[in-house]
Amino acid sequence: SKGVNMMLNIMPLNDQWTFTKNNNPSYVLESIQDGQSVTLPHSWNDIDGQGGSGEQYYRGQCWYQRILNISQEDLTKRIYLEIGAAGNMGHVYVNGSLAGDSRCGYAMFRVPLTPYLKEGENVISIRVDNSYDNTVFPLMADFTFYGGLYREVNLLVMDDIHFDIMDNGRDGVYLTQRKIAPEMFELIVHGQIVNEASISKEGIIQIQLKDEVGKIVMEESSELALGNEATFRIRSEIADPILWDGVDQPYLYTVEVSVVTEGQVCDSRRVTIGFRTVEATTEQGLLLNGKPVKINGVCRHQDFAGVGNAITKKHMDEDMALIREIGANSLRLAHYQHDDYFYSLCDRHGLLVWAEIPFISIPSTQDPENRNAEEQLEKLIKQ
Repeated sequence: SKGVNMMLNIMPLNDQWTFTKNNNPSYVLESIQDGQSVTLPHSWNDIDGQGGSGEQYYRGQCWYQRILNISQEDLTKRIYLEIGAAGNMGHVYVNGSLAGDSRCGYAMFRVPLTPYLKEGENVISIRVDNSYDNTVFPLMADFTFYGGLYREVNLLVMDDIHFDIMDNGRDGVYLTQRKIAPEMFELIVHGQIVNEASISKEGIIQIQLKDEVGKIVMEESSELALGNEATFRIRSEIADPILWDGVDQPYLYTVEVSVVTEGQVCDSRRVTIGFRTVEATTEQGLLLNGKPVKINGVCRHQDFAGVGNAITKKHMDEDMALIREIGANSLRLAHYQHDDYFYSLCDRHGLLVWAEIPFISIPSTQDPENRNAEEQLEKLIKQ
């Protein structure tokens, strides 16, 4: 497809934040007075959350604030705020209006900004709360419930037509692989496209599967009508793929998915995938690609001395180097959803992962259906 490539534009928004522990409701719009300047990721429990102050760590409602400058051209786009995580609850206000919230302290969430933005200076205020709430997990545990915007924050800028980034997932695109015959795998690429313009358009979904050196091993396309929402599902058969075989051979393919209208790419995604089978058996234990594998590994928490859980990619790389150095082939990411970057590291290094949500020890007494646990589980799986 020719034409301008109007894809998802990701802009980091980690600098120039003001932070305060002073919980003043007027900060939804008014400037924070006597705050401190911080760069994200940030946790207010970096010292007291690790026993450094000899007293209980601070749990409460704190505020982050930032000015966002928006041009007239920006207002023709669809702009979203992507928050890596807010521990444990977050409310996002734009120019005084509540634009979105999160009650899943370990999952990424997004907020549509476009309806609340104006040309010039815009006030983004985020109230983050790590105090006890009986309907938000974890309710009790043997680790610190760090407060803060402790992962990276991005601005997402995109066209009217784009993959659905508001379905609790990450890309609006999902890959499912399954072995269907001795030398044959099935690959299903599915998801949803959103059209935020008032006009329906005809579109094409294009899919390419590339190997590690970038060679195209499969190509498919499908026409679809782009109304408000359009779901797609494309099934392919992949003959004799190189298998993702744990630490011995962590082979990854890349799927490139694009939506094209009038010869122009409106949005596209690159998602890595490994072809493999994993089975749990009573006779032979865990089988990876039909072979028994002895699981050797560690549990990992997402914190580091001196910074709490506001860790960077450098910290995660260091953790991975230590895990590989001791010869682990698997790990348990305790006790909650970790940063997406770390799951990607595990894929790349061939580590099998046990993933979990923080439904620990006790259920909610105020919500017998434990709906928050279900929401956290959905986000963990989709993201």
